[in-house]
Amino acid sequence: MIRAAATAALLLILAGCTTPPPDVSGVLTEADAPAGTTWIPTGTVLTAGDDLETVEEYWADAGGSPEECFPLYLAAYGIRVADAGSADRTVEVGYFSPTDGGTGSIMVNARDFPDEAGATEYIQDVLESANACPGYTVGGLAVAPEGFAVARFEGGHGITGDGGSGDVATRFAVVRSGRTVIVIDAFLPQPTVLDLGVVDEIARLVLTRLGE
Repeated sequence: MIRAAATAALLLILAGCTTPPPDVSGVLTEADAPAGTTWIPTGTVLTAGDDLETVEEYWADAGGSPEECFPLYLAAYGIRVADAGSADRTVEVGYFSPTDGGTGSIMVNARDFPDEAGATEYIQDVLESANACPGYTVGGLAVAPEGFAVARFEGGHGITGDGGSGDVATRFAVVRSGRTVIVIDAFLPQPTVLDLGVVDEIARLVLTRLGE
């Protein structure tokens, strides 16, 4: 009886154990800024549910359409349509801003899922959202008018997406470190002198620093 009770107690402890999420604060610095940009660390911590409400307002106020692209628009923030009320921790790590005062940025966001399976499922969700998006308009700008070219991320577990031609230069990388998803998303008005391959480079750098 004592052995059975001890075993049951151990199983309860193990069931409650989850791998702690990596510390994304300070994972990038000004020294990592691509030429022509400045690193702006923010470190804002919210929840997926709170983020969803905010981004829904962005999309609506900017006249985003069509609706089938809204899930992909959310992906830049590490969230999805089904996140209403979600308490998953999200972190706005920061963003790279053009030093010439131009608009646009390369955002870096992170989200902690309850487990690695949830993080892996999210990457699949983004893949499906990208494949379902024929291109969209937001703020009067045509984004990826021929759709997004999606590929497996080279250097870790994740995917990349390229928006090709349009009013803005767009590229994203969604990668995983344990149960945390990190999203690097470039949204820069055309023309831009910045090589958007830096999105993948930043993603690889973040994964390396997180021990992947």
